[in-house]
Order: sequence, then C-alpha cells, then structure tokens
Amino acid sequence: MDVVRHGIGLATDLYDLTIINAVRPQLEACYGPMSDSMNGAITSATSLGAMLGQLGFGVAADRFGRRGTFVATAALLCVAAAGSACSVSIGGLSAYKVLCLWRFLLGIGVGGEYPLSMAVTAENAARGHSAEKMAMTYMMFQVGQLMAPIWVLCLLYSGAADQVVWRLGI
Repeated sequence: MDVVRHGIGLATDLYDLTIINAVRPQLEACYGPMSDSMNGAITSATSLGAMLGQLGFGVAADRFGRRGTFVATAALLCVAAAGSACSVSIGGLSAYKVLCLWRFLLGIGVGGEYPLSMAVTAENAARGHSAEKMAMTYMMFQVGQLMAPIWVLCLLYSGAADQVVWRLGI
C-alpha cells in the first residue's frame, strides 16, 4: 500500500509531463496553430520547471523537513494543474503563453516530488526492502504515462468538445 501511496504522485507527475502531447490537437483546434517556438516552449516549460523544482525543493526538504515540503509540492501541483486547465488569454498574453507559465509552475512541483517520493519510500520501507520498494514506486511513472492517452481517448470517444477534452485532459 505504501508503494501506491508514494507512487501515485509519481504517476501524476509523468501524466502531467506527457499529457500536453496528447491534447495538442485540441488546443490548436481552440486557439489556432502553435508556432514551432511556442510548441517547444509549452513542451519544455514543465521539464525546465522540474529541474528547478528538484533543486529548490531538495534544499527546502533538507532545511524544513520532508513532510511539509512534500505537502507543498502537492499543493503547487494542484494549483498549477488547475491553472493550466483554466488558461485563457489575459491582457497581452495569449492562452498559449499563459498555459506555458502554468506548465512551468507545474514542473516545479513535479521536480519537487521526484526526490521526495524516493526519500520517503526508502525511509518508510522495512529494513532490507528499500530498493525493492523504491523500484516498485518508480514503476508508477509508467502508470501515469499510460493514463494520459487513455484518458484523452475516453474523452474523445465520449464526443466531448475540443475545449472540454484539453481542459479535462490537462
């Protein structure tokens, strides 16, 4: 049960990293074609945020403790995921640029969860079983990667509008 509890965050992390590719056609149907540079920016914003999140939340966990920092990463993920799903043009920023900013913040939360999930799993595993538990927890990444296209396909086959598909998917 610990593997599922600690691994569910990792599953959602990889879901968040891969879902953007699955909903790109629906985004473009709603907001027009993306330029190559915007396509790259939206795709890489989460990865860049994840690198910074690993560094920042790793230091924060050492300084303030893992539990509170883990909760902070989860809160950031929730807020940034909701912000991503609610992205619209604001002021002079296009919906794509707003989405890019939210995806960057999402990436910071994703990056924070990587080291914390493994550390918490290793610390809570029975003596002599930490490597096994860590491997099983890490395998939850594949669950998230599999869920992204399955969820989008379910939304598409249900007949949902493009706007609904990308917003619920992301």
